[in-house]
Amino acid sequence: DLVAATLAQASGGLLRVAVPDQGLHLLATLPEGLPPGAAAEIRAAAGVEAWLLSETRVTPGGPDGFVLGYSGHAPAALKRAAERLGAAVRASCAPP
Repeated sequence: DLVAATLAQASGGLLRVAVPDQGLHLLATLPEGLPPGAAAEIRAAAGVEAWLLSETRVTPGGPDGFVLGYSGHAPAALKRAAERLGAAVRASCAPP
């Protein structure tokens, strides 16, 4: 899958990507230990539209990350967005 492979490569392996056998979305989870709000900051820095996993929960807890839709977008646009999101993840996880 183009999006999953690009996310993994661009994030330096920091994003864990779950690709469903079928469907219109995939999940990309962030490494543990990031501060609260990191996912929202990463999403804003990347300039992508995505749901935060934290926005989809009924109860708090669980991994932080993104629900990414990929249907109806050109492959080149998906790849560019995945590259931006992966780069933003790497930047947020870089040592100070």
